[in-house]
Amino acid sequence: MSRTFGRDRVQWLAVVALVAACNGVSFNVLWAITQLGAGGALLNTFGVNPIFWFALLVAMAIAFEPDGAAPLRRGDTPVVAAVLLLAMVPVQWAGSAGVLLAACWLMLTAPRGSRAGRVGMILLALTASLIWGHLVLMFVGDGLVSLDARFVGWLAGTSSQGNLVDFTVGGDPIMITYACSSMHNITMAIQLWVALTQLLRIPVGPRAVLVGLAAIGANILVNGLRLATIVHNRESFDYWHEGTGSFLFAWLAIFVVAIITMLGCNALAPRRI
Repeated sequence: MSRTFGRDRVQWLAVVALVAACNGVSFNVLWAITQLGAGGALLNTFGVNPIFWFALLVAMAIAFEPDGAAPLRRGDTPVVAAVLLLAMVPVQWAGSAGVLLAACWLMLTAPRGSRAGRVGMILLALTASLIWGHLVLMFVGDGLVSLDARFVGWLAGTSSQGNLVDFTVGGDPIMITYACSSMHNITMAIQLWVALTQLLRIPVGPRAVLVGLAAIGANILVNGLRLATIVHNRESFDYWHEGTGSFLFAWLAIFVVAIITMLGCNALAPRRI
């Protein structure tokens, strides 16, 4: 590292955004520690998708890359102070807003492809799960779970109505809620795709977008297969819904998304992984 921390604007904004992001997921972290204990929380990546932590790590790695100086400029100090203040407010929305502020400021004040712009892109992607995913569910969530029910019914070979899908053995149908939708956690595919494209300096073009769409589609398919499995195994509902089966499918989704994104980005990268 050729620069001293404290003189570089990208490093300052990345560090305070890191603190704000931790505040944004603080409820998940505290819940995991109190319910699972320290060891269980660590194995459960503190109740936060591991790709979120990976994207944060990539943002910090890019911020501390040795190429090109980025001295503090007018407006940086108040933005850094505002993000840090939001990070200290003990409510999740404040930390999430701090990440968004840092992302927007970096992207608005830096040329495309620069360290600042690349870090800003990753921070903006992090807000997909911190902010935008919640808003999407708030405004169009009912339509999404209805569409999801039809998708799961098609995969399972059974019927659906609204957000309800019939079990293959009959009885009361399964209700698909926001938390267990096939659309759940598609933000992780977006975050991994953005993190790798920015780390490897891949331009956002048609082929890169296809890689991202493939990762999102794979995530939806794996989650849909979990719900279809529940539909075919009513007697094992708890196992597949919130037990070991659910845990296995969650990691399968992460693995599949990671493989697709890494292979696709590696093929497009000017420098290979």
